[in-house]
Amino acid sequence: MPGRILPDDLLRRWTREGKTDREMLDLLEQHLNITVTRQAISAWRKRRGMEMNSQPPQAMPWRLRPEHRAAEPARAIRLYARRKRGEKLDPEDEARLRRAEDHLTEVGGVFHYDPDTPEGWFVVARRQGVDTGIFREPRAWRK
Repeated sequence: MPGRILPDDLLRRWTREGKTDREMLDLLEQHLNITVTRQAISAWRKRRGMEMNSQPPQAMPWRLRPEHRAAEPARAIRLYARRKRGEKLDPEDEARLRRAEDHLTEVGGVFHYDPDTPEGWFVVARRQGVDTGIFREPRAWRK
């Protein structure tokens, strides 16, 4: 069965406006009665040579290596960014984020990313007044 044809011009405009994949999926369904998956939007981006990031630039403060993108800290940071933007998380995602936050609170840490290591992700000590979320603020340590 052939795939649906996505409205290319509309998706390009929404991408320029900074809409997330989730927002585009919702708009397609609400206004055009087109139901597709996030993978369809991702494939659309890939075919056009576009950045594969489905989050606004502020969601992930680092450019992740492919082997580190699906790690639990990366997932938690994306969920945290979605919640911070006011998006409603489904119960499974909310529980996943809560577990990560509970762990970080328990150890007094935040997530830190180092692309030059095989592991990529680490939990490091939270700096009071600097690291206010769940990840080490990369702009602060470069100063």
